[in-house]
Amino acid sequence: MSSDTEIEWTIRGSQTLEINRHCSRCTTERSFTSTQKFRLNANGSRLDAWLIYRCQICGKRWKCSVFERRPVSSVGQRDLHALQSNDPAYAEQQAKVIASVSKSKLGKATCCFQLERRLVLISDTARSKVRLVIFNPEMLRVRLDTVLARGLCLSRKQIVKHAAAGLFRIRGHEVNTAKCLKKPVAREVWIEFESAAKLQLFRLSEP
Repeated sequence: MSSDTEIEWTIRGSQTLEINRHCSRCTTERSFTSTQKFRLNANGSRLDAWLIYRCQICGKRWKCSVFERRPVSSVGQRDLHALQSNDPAYAEQQAKVIASVSKSKLGKATCCFQLERRLVLISDTARSKVRLVIFNPEMLRVRLDTVLARGLCLSRKQIVKHAAAGLFRIRGHEVNTAKCLKKPVAREVWIEFESAAKLQLFRLSEP
């Protein structure tokens, strides 16, 4: 019986757009996704509206302006109702508008992905190695370092640093790991980490 721990990640795409921007709580660039919730503020006859985003790592909220100090009379009743009721379709529409201007003003907009995690086999020793198998059945064009950063709650710079220190090895790319990290994830990628103790195993397998 193998004494190693094996974990699987499966990358799944979604139509949700995310904004990559600096998170003051994480103190590094993170992915923010829409909560599909609006916040409104009325000041006399003027109205402000924001779409609320959330950091995917720490949960910090960010208010992104939909409009500011607009006369209430100029806001259509349908739009006003959608804002007040947090209409999901309207929120998605506004998120697409925000994404269209985000590259120059707010941060880089990218296609969102999710990780499905499965603990296949766990060892009872902290010195055991850990095999991580990443599946990309939809062949989404997402960089390997981005996936690892998301899954391990680290920055991409930290992922590169750990690779250089030999904390993990990518099967078939042991010699040029840094170059492989920058490429889109293949249909199947095998990664071996030195030990469960160094890895903080829960970050790999928690949903």
